[in-house]
Amino acid sequence: MSRTPIEALKLFNEKAALLRESNLVKFFHEQKRISVHLAVHSGKESTIDMTDPDPEAIDSVILNLRFFVQPKDGCTFKQLMDIYSKLEISEELKERSINSYNAWKKFLASKISITIDNHTPSHNEIFKTFLYGRYAHADPEPRRIYKEWEGRKYLFPFYKLEFIIILAHILGIINYFSKINEEVIARARNL
Repeated sequence: MSRTPIEALKLFNEKAALLRESNLVKFFHEQKRISVHLAVHSGKESTIDMTDPDPEAIDSVILNLRFFVQPKDGCTFKQLMDIYSKLEISEELKERSINSYNAWKKFLASKISITIDNHTPSHNEIFKTFLYGRYAHADPEPRRIYKEWEGRKYLFPFYKLEFIIILAHILGIINYFSKINEEVIARARNL
C-alpha cells in the first residue's frame, strides 16, 4: 500500500514524536554532554572512561530510526525532498528544506576528527558501520569493521562517541523536518 504525500509526512511526524520522547533525547537534555577520557599512566595500564547513554536508550532510537533511513516507508530525507518538490509550498519553505538536507549530506560526508591507521572515516561510514554492523542488521562487511573497531579497547569509545554525536545530529534534523512537515500539512488542510 502506498501512502499519499501527506500521509507520509504524518508518519514521519508520528515517528519523530516517538524519538523526541526517547531516553536518548532525555539523556542529551539531562547530561548536556558525552565524553571519553583516556588516561595514560607511566608504568601502569592506561584507563578509559566514557560518559554515554544507556545501551537501551540507543537501541530504542534505532528501532524508530529505520523509518528515516530505509526507503520502504517513504520517510527518508531524500523522499521528503521529493514530496516537497511536488507539493505547492512556498519557495522559502522548499529552500529551507533543501538547505537543511544539503547540510545533513555534507555533515555525513565530512570526516571525523580521528585518524586511525592512516584512515579517517566519514560520519556516514561511522553511522552505517554501527547501524548495519551492530544495531539494525548484521551485514557482513559493516559487521566485520564494527567487530574490528570493538576489539580496539582504547579506540572503540571514540568511534562510539562519534556515532552518538551522529545520532544527536540526526535527531535534530528529524525534529527540524517534523516542524516543516507541520507547516506543509497545515497548508494542505487549507487548500
